[in-house]
Amino acid sequence: MKFKHTLTRWALLLPAILLYNCDSSDDDPVRETVYTPVKMEAGDTSVELQYNTAGELTHSVTKQQALNGVVLTSTLEYIYKDNRIDSAASDTGFRASFKYEGDKIVRAEEYIDATWVQRHTFAYDAKGRLKESVTLQNIPEEGGITPVYKSTYLYDEHDNLIAHDYYYYSPGKKDFVLLTVSRMSDYDTQPNAEDFFSAHPFNPLVKFRKNNPGKMVVSNAAGLGKSEYTFTYTYNAGGYPVKKDASVLFDGVTTTSEVRYFFTEE
Repeated sequence: MKFKHTLTRWALLLPAILLYNCDSSDDDPVRETVYTPVKMEAGDTSVELQYNTAGELTHSVTKQQALNGVVLTSTLEYIYKDNRIDSAASDTGFRASFKYEGDKIVRAEEYIDATWVQRHTFAYDAKGRLKESVTLQNIPEEGGITPVYKSTYLYDEHDNLIAHDYYYYSPGKKDFVLLTVSRMSDYDTQPNAEDFFSAHPFNPLVKFRKNNPGKMVVSNAAGLGKSEYTFTYTYNAGGYPVKKDASVLFDGVTTTSEVRYFFTEE
């Protein structure tokens, strides 16, 4: 089995091999099945992925069922230049242009209706994993371009995200202040699918996990307002998740939800 989802020609492929027996001959061929993620459904929301003939992701289409029965649709287009994503734009007026160092996006300039609104910077660890992102805005009363938010990321030895801390910038303290913390654990050993459907418009190349978490705990900086998530998965023949069942415990009340993932097979 081979998993196919290329953002650029050199982007990640997750290969696996499916052996099949038609008889007992030692000359039986090896067949590779290519799994391509095409759709995710979560409640009233779906995300559909579209590709060009080179297998590069070109569009992410989000559809949401409104209360009045109207389907709200938003399309994010990835625009390529020199065999890599140069920018992303939506039909809502959003656009982001990307600056690279090597094969990593290190900065994104965000525009709304052609007006610059924010800058996002990205730093990576020695293994090429995203370790920090910072958002900056132009705030004249605070001296111009100034940071407003920051996220930091930590991973385990299997390249799975285990800690995400989110900060806001305090002009008075001239430093970042921790706002929320997220901790992930109990990863399985199967390939992750959700990252491919998650909206990362400012850095479409980023991947936060190779496998699927079994637990996640989110709280504020003081450890209060805690939400405890538990995830279980159903897999296809290739080992990729096709369904995620989630339960969330918050303030003594448990709620459940379901996410489904769809693939084409070649």
